[in-house]
Amino acid sequence: MLTAVEPLSLSSTAVYLADPDAALSLVRRLFGSHPRHSVVALGFSGPRPIVVVSARLPAAVTELVALAEQTTYLLGQYRSTDAVLVGYGAGAPVGATLIGLHRALESDRIIPAAAVHYQQGHYQLPLCPEPGECCPTEATMWDSSCGDAAATALLQTHVPAIHTIYPARGFLRSIRRPRE
Repeated sequence: MLTAVEPLSLSSTAVYLADPDAALSLVRRLFGSHPRHSVVALGFSGPRPIVVVSARLPAAVTELVALAEQTTYLLGQYRSTDAVLVGYGAGAPVGATLIGLHRALESDRIIPAAAVHYQQGHYQLPLCPEPGECCPTEATMWDSSCGDAAATALLQTHVPAIHTIYPARGFLRSIRRPRE
């Protein structure tokens, strides 16, 4: 089942998600909590998030491929030019999902601006191009006070469309690009 909530406002006010704390705060504000064992893609057009796609972490490579196709399709439908990926949960499944989505976005010409792996109050930036230079190499404590102000201001100016992908058997194949 796919659910969608259309944008409520298209204000031109720009509020930026300057760091992972703000991205994590935005997701928490949109969903009421941090989703467990999930991945969230925030699609942007300029400084505003215009669409949010969330899904459970895929259990198999075939589900990851289908999830990547569907996520890039949905971001493309809203003309997203950039994206921030946030993975929730422990270990390798989160990393593999973030890498798979990152590659899919790049191939569809959507710039993956950041990937954040959140687990038990801490986050890491697993796809950082220069670990240790531009990003910490160890897990960083999430500081909700830093990100909450940006998330609140952003949601006062614009509420993005929200899509949830439920990967029931066969469902991921049910939403495809229209045949041309």
